[in-house]
Amino acid sequence: MILTGIAHFVARGKRNVKYIARALLSWRESGIRTGADAERYLAILAQRELFAQEAAKLLGIPADSLTAGECTMVARWYEEYGYDAQMISAAVQRAGDKNNVRYISAMLKKWHSKGYRTPREIEDQGAANVQAKSREVTPENDFMLRRIGQVPQFRKGEDR
Repeated sequence: MILTGIAHFVARGKRNVKYIARALLSWRESGIRTGADAERYLAILAQRELFAQEAAKLLGIPADSLTAGECTMVARWYEEYGYDAQMISAAVQRAGDKNNVRYISAMLKKWHSKGYRTPREIEDQGAANVQAKSREVTPENDFMLRRIGQVPQFRKGEDR
C-alpha cells in the first residue's frame, strides 16, 4: 500500500514527505490496508477524474475549474444515479443559461428521485405535464376575468 501510494503521489507531483505520510495515514483510516485496496481506490479516483472531465466538457467549462465539492457532485451523477453523458447533456440543455454544477445536480437529483433513466423519459413526462396543466380559461376559473364585470364606476365629482 505504501509503495503504491508513494508512486501515485510522486506521479502527481507531490514529493513532500510530510504530505505523503499524512495522505497515507488518511488512506489507512479510511480502510485502505493492502496494495490491492490502494489499486482499487486509485482506479476509482481515475474514473472520477474522467467523469469530471466529461461533465466539464458538457458544461463548457475547463475541468480544472471544478471544485472538490463539484467533483463529488459529478461523481454522484455517474456512480449513485447511474447516469451517462446523454442524461447530463439533457440536463445541461434544459438548464439553459443556468448551467452551473449545482443547478444541474439539483435537476439530476430530482430526475433520479422520479425514476427517470433516459432523456426520452424526461421528454415524454414533460409533454404529459404540459397536457395536464393546459386548460381552457373561463370566468369561473380565472380571477381576472371574474373581476372585469365588478369594477366600480365613479361619476365625476363623487367622493371615492
